[in-house]
Amino acid sequence: MDSKSAVVFNIEWTSPKPIESWSAKRKAEWASNRRFYSCNAAPGETDVAHYIADGEKADRPDDELLREHAARRLEMDLSNRLPDKSEARRIDDYMTRFNTLGAFDLNGAMTERELNEWIDGARKTQGAIWHGILSLPTAQSKLVGYEDMEKLVQQTFGGFLKNAGFKPANIALLAAMHENTENKHIHFTFYEKEPQYRDKYGKLHYREKYKLPLKALTEYRMSATAYLDQHKQDLYNYRNAAVNGIRGLNVVPTDRDLYTALCSLAGKLPQSGRLQYNSDNIAPYRSEIDTVAQMLLRHNPDALDAHKKTLNEIARRGKALAETGTKTDYVKRLTAEYRSRLGNVVLGMVKNYRTNPKAKVRGNPKTCKQHKAAARRRREHGTRVIQTALRMVSGGEKTVQADFRRDLAKAEREIEFEQVAATNNTKRNRS
Repeated sequence: MDSKSAVVFNIEWTSPKPIESWSAKRKAEWASNRRFYSCNAAPGETDVAHYIADGEKADRPDDELLREHAARRLEMDLSNRLPDKSEARRIDDYMTRFNTLGAFDLNGAMTERELNEWIDGARKTQGAIWHGILSLPTAQSKLVGYEDMEKLVQQTFGGFLKNAGFKPANIALLAAMHENTENKHIHFTFYEKEPQYRDKYGKLHYREKYKLPLKALTEYRMSATAYLDQHKQDLYNYRNAAVNGIRGLNVVPTDRDLYTALCSLAGKLPQSGRLQYNSDNIAPYRSEIDTVAQMLLRHNPDALDAHKKTLNEIARRGKALAETGTKTDYVKRLTAEYRSRLGNVVLGMVKNYRTNPKAKVRGNPKTCKQHKAAARRRREHGTRVIQTALRMVSGGEKTVQADFRRDLAKAEREIEFEQVAATNNTKRNRS
């Protein structure tokens, strides 16, 4: 993580209209650029879509990746099995719809129809068209391919758009990786699909403030650089080992400390609102949630070891980042994201506990036999709560898994690639 491993990120814009005070030469230059970026090229001219998806420069997705895209778009979950004959035929049929030139957007590889829709929208838009380059250092260029760069854009560019003041859902993006130079690079261009900014009269407009916040540009350079950090995989391996160590834990049913702590936490947490670690109504209880997570970690030596390695790796990356002279809250943010992962496993247990509340005793036990029966029912209930909760967060309950994924998605996108130094800017480059 030094300046030599930092990506170069450049972004510019082409306004929808020339400014009246411009010279004739500058207006002519603007008209040429606007035709290029809006795909309204004159006869004999090229346009940005044909340039970005140049078959001689752009890297292409392989068939296996396109099959994954096709299965996902057809809403097939093939993560734990192979497709049957009917599914395979549907996937093969859908694969024919993908363009073969390597163009992709925030959702991955673009189909031929999506590419044509992008071109049609660019021709009609009355807003600014944004364009730029993300260039990789030489070392990373030797290690990455189409899939890596597609995922880089998918997982980081939405955060940049939001930080820059755009609404990601309203952005039409076109990107492709070119490998015709020593440094692999992504060319990208985008525009707003609909005008969503109201003026003082209530009329809708496209964005008119073209200058982007310097902080958004700097943070994105750091985010993209950290995404490509050679040690990144170590961090996620350690982190996942710790979280999965909790999820796969076979807790002894008679572990009264854990069960008591869980019951106590369930009684204190709000009865309404989101039960997610990062939600505001959970804030007063995070320390207790962290305590239960630590209790779970101590039950699995491997998970505890992975937990320690996770914290050490976060600290290592923070130290390396500080040595580049960059001031950032990287360690604080990444540690918070990791704690939220552990905390949501605990909250999954609480949800399950509330779905299966503590067994009620019939009447007031008066005899020793009744007391023993009541105690047995509570022990059996404790067994069900803990074991079902662990099974739930490790794959047994898809609805809860989806709930976790949805509420953690934002943190996943923003934290998974965090900060490192890079302040270089390049001029717009079409080669």
